[in-house]
Amino acid sequence: MLSQYIARKMARTKFKILGDGTYFGEVPGFRGVWANANTLEECRKELQEVLERVDFAQGEIEGTDLCPEIKIMRRLTGEILNDIYRLGARQARYREDGKWYHPLTKFPALFFDAYGYIEFKTKDAYQKCSYLQLGQDGNVIDNGISAIPGYVSLNPPPCKYKP
Repeated sequence: MLSQYIARKMARTKFKILGDGTYFGEVPGFRGVWANANTLEECRKELQEVLERVDFAQGEIEGTDLCPEIKIMRRLTGEILNDIYRLGARQARYREDGKWYHPLTKFPALFFDAYGYIEFKTKDAYQKCSYLQLGQDGNVIDNGISAIPGYVSLNPPPCKYKP
């Protein structure tokens, strides 16, 4: 399962050629995970090795039915949960209490809390949601996202995977 997770992350890797002709690659959702090499293949290989070290850096895998690899992640993110639950959103955010999130810019999008999520299929649905107090620097939800109609409880819940 961990190798499948790493393969999905590698499929989203961004590469570019730098001014000196070397290749630079980074994995969205993993700050500080990057590689630089003389060829694209070397860069890809180095990046996968770095990603594997990041994933394993937190210790042993403890079994769960859905996703054992999340036990060893450094930080739970909306992007990781979107991948694990295979929801297919273009953007996802996570806050344990479900009361404050960075703004969404790509749709469909998700807000996760410790027990589930709410989906915004379009920008219009997001902007018209009366439960959100939209701001340039963040969104406030006084009673949390679980109070929004359409909230989906997840089993097992995201909080079960908290590192």
